[in-house]
Amino acid sequence: MNRYILMGYLKIWLPLWAAYLGFTANLEWLNLLFGAVLALGILLLIRPRVAALTLRQLVYSIATLLLYVLIVAWEVLKNGVVVARIVLTPSLPIKPGVIAIPSGTDSRIAQAFSAHSITITPGEFVLEMDQQGTLYVHSLDMDRTEPIAEQEQARRIRWLERIVSTDHPRPPEVPNTAGRH
Repeated sequence: MNRYILMGYLKIWLPLWAAYLGFTANLEWLNLLFGAVLALGILLLIRPRVAALTLRQLVYSIATLLLYVLIVAWEVLKNGVVVARIVLTPSLPIKPGVIAIPSGTDSRIAQAFSAHSITITPGEFVLEMDQQGTLYVHSLDMDRTEPIAEQEQARRIRWLERIVSTDHPRPPEVPNTAGRH
């Protein structure tokens, strides 16, 4: 197997493994091994089409993913404080409602991750995504969400497209050494 294709598979396998470890919150060696095998099994079952990646591109994608996770964690924390304040102070005026936010991308995986990022943020929930990729989001406070929704979505998509992009420059050709001694 071409090592550049292997890097493409690693780009999928590592986040699967990390997600398993995040869900189990167990870093014992047996669980690390089980998670690695489970992620490999999922990868073999879904057999994704992967783009050839260089090690540099793989590292870039993973570093971008880690930064994106930190950004989402910050948003969860920040919005969690806002929702807690709303819950603890019922006299605060809120305006719940639904807003349509264009996804801003044709990448279905970027749309799905974007919807997930919105849904895990307290006070917002993606109700539906239509065929054009428009996200219908319920917000606890429309006055707070509506003015920044499209700008925040554009920022999320910029990060996600850096992570999932398959539009990388082609890696150098590997010379065919089959049959040579």
